[in-house]
Amino acid sequence: HPQQVNLDGAPVLSKGRRIFEEMGCFGCHTTKGYETFDKVGPDLTRIATKTTPDWALRWIKNPKDYLPHTRMPDFLVKDEEAEAITAYLWDSSEKEAPSPVDLGFPEEGPIPTEMIDQGKTLIEKVGCNGCHSVGERKIQVSDQLVRDFGPDLTRIAGKVNAQWLYRWVKNPQDYFPKTLMPNLR
Repeated sequence: HPQQVNLDGAPVLSKGRRIFEEMGCFGCHTTKGYETFDKVGPDLTRIATKTTPDWALRWIKNPKDYLPHTRMPDFLVKDEEAEAITAYLWDSSEKEAPSPVDLGFPEEGPIPTEMIDQGKTLIEKVGCNGCHSVGERKIQVSDQLVRDFGPDLTRIAGKVNAQWLYRWVKNPQDYFPKTLMPNLR
């Protein structure tokens, strides 16, 4: 029902779509039905393969709580409006994730210390810290200014799943062709 805003029997979904359109979310984010507009925000057509509805709900309610320097404004949505928008995004999102990749560590339980140390070394060697803050490591531009050119990665595990993160690092343009993040091979 791409042209129908109010669907009988789906009041939450209908409300979410109406709020999504009224607030102009499609002006920044690609979503089903709005693919031809130029965007400044990330593509949401596959959000269900990236994160969880719970994380998206918290983000919609207060984006600066997760990322203080985000360009996304706080629209001061009510809880039921944020729930409706989340329902709409999940309903319109592609659900099928690509085939799983063997990441070399258990899905549950602790990640081996050797892998963590290897990852830290790679982040420093490849230069991720040139654009991203990780933990206590902040990007110091001057005596007074700390700047993130890319998102702070300290809490990334609470936002995205490991499979999505692996694919993003391997080829960011595959997920978001206009990203500023380089393909580090």
